[in-house]
Parts: sequence; C-alpha cells; structure tokens
Amino acid sequence: MNNTDKQTKIYKNWNTLNNLNYERKTSCFEDVTNSIDFDNLTTDQKTAIYNVSTRTLPKFADCFESIFPNNDTDNELIYIVSHRNRTFLVNTEGYTYCRYIVELKNY
Repeated sequence: MNNTDKQTKIYKNWNTLNNLNYERKTSCFEDVTNSIDFDNLTTDQKTAIYNVSTRTLPKFADCFESIFPNNDTDNELIYIVSHRNRTFLVNTEGYTYCRYIVELKNY
C-alpha cells in the first residue's frame, strides 16, 4: 500500500470514528468513565474499528505516555488500546499520547 492509499484509509477511519463519546486528556486509564458498546455501533464504525491498529500497554502505563508515532505518515489517529483487561478506543488527533479516549465494551 502506498502512502496516499494509507493516508486515505487513516482519514476514512478517523472520519467514521471521530464523533464518538470520547473524554479529553484523561491522565490515567482507570479514570475513564465514558464508554461505548461495540454491539451498538453502525456497520461502518465496526468496520473502521476492525481496520485500526492495536496497542497493548504495560500495567503501569498512563494516558500521557508517548506510545504512538510522532509523524503524519505513521500516526493512524485512531487506535484500539488494551490496558489492564480493559479495551479503549483512542483518538490521538495526531499527537503521541491518548488525547481523546473512550472505553470500548463488548469488543
């Protein structure tokens, strides 16, 4: 896949998942209170989630750690993040940390 195709896929996923019930700049995963149920998402939203990358974080990681790429070519903007038996959908907005986050249940 060339860079143009990759960027098109990234922005399509971001546009599909951008308007969910995210929390902004939560400092630790344990403090996240907003959640969405995967079973209640649209087919397009589910497809976009299947197409994003996943990160599994160590037990003591926090939301402000630089865990995502810091360049426009490699930062996918939306990620699935697993932390302490919970799954989150993260919108980085291009940053290297979890800028917007929501727990993803029943995924």
